[in-house]
Amino acid sequence: MRDWHHGLVLILLLAESAGAQRRAMQPEDLFRIERIGATSISPDGSRIAVEIHRPGRWLGSGIPTAKLAIVDVASGALRVISPSTPAYVGFFGARWSPTGGRLLFLSVDTNAVVRPWLWSAGASGPVLLGGLQLRDASADPPIVMWSDPHHAIFMVKEPSRPDDGPLYTRILRARRGADEWRVAREGRRAAVAVIDSRSPDTAAAAARIVSVDLRTRAVTTLAQGALHRPMLSADGKTLTYRRENPGILAAPVASFFGPEAEGEGAYDPVNWGGEVHHVDSRTGTPAPPPDAARAVPPSGPRPALRAVNDSTGSVLWLSRPGKPDTVV
Repeated sequence: MRDWHHGLVLILLLAESAGAQRRAMQPEDLFRIERIGATSISPDGSRIAVEIHRPGRWLGSGIPTAKLAIVDVASGALRVISPSTPAYVGFFGARWSPTGGRLLFLSVDTNAVVRPWLWSAGASGPVLLGGLQLRDASADPPIVMWSDPHHAIFMVKEPSRPDDGPLYTRILRARRGADEWRVAREGRRAAVAVIDSRSPDTAAAAARIVSVDLRTRAVTTLAQGALHRPMLSADGKTLTYRRENPGILAAPVASFFGPEAEGEGAYDPVNWGGEVHHVDSRTGTPAPPPDAARAVPPSGPRPALRAVNDSTGSVLWLSRPGKPDTVV
């Protein structure tokens, strides 16, 4: 998920104390390095959500290993809101409500299951939105969207479909690979590798797009099937998505090279399917295409976070309009 606050991508090395003496870096120090990731400022500018990526067993940035914190702009205080249990690999995808009082974000656990959470100002902690497992695919990473201050939209995985997706592969491939290698070496059971080739009968990816009433937790299915690329209009009233018809994996290659296959638009049918649908974001009933206008970010000075590195380590600074910078 992306918004117009891309945040910082810097290395944050936390010193044990401000007065720590300088010394040569040791190998174990690498496991104390944290990195500031995406940040998101609430629409009213009162809070900033920030990802703090922790060191883990995985290399690279393909797996979200962050804890999620909120900086109160008025006081400069930083508070970690994500659960600290080892069952979760990390948290990501923070998105503020239109009024700024609530925050949706995602978790991925050690079984590569992605689930949504809701944090509300004044609450003791975030709440897991149970019964929802978000779909994760190469062309459709997990996202959350607010259609209004009380409703959220998710693309969720069908329970009947097997777990898969980029996060599933990255998190579990080492464990699966080790288990399969052990079975093959023991020789007690058959070790078989199966590659499923495409055919006209290849099933299309199945998903559901749902709207969740965050007051009652009622779930309304807006669309179901081989769906891709859900997007909301600027006013949040219209949901647009693409549908495979026929399924991308089973469609003849020649069907993607018609006279309309020009420019960037030629990639859309291959990646997300050829049908474009517009529906009401609350009910799922067909709706006219939305206005092409995009949401305009607030103008004027805005608070910001930055990481500063020096000989004693690194600190996170908060910049606020009309106030001196302060450490959080």
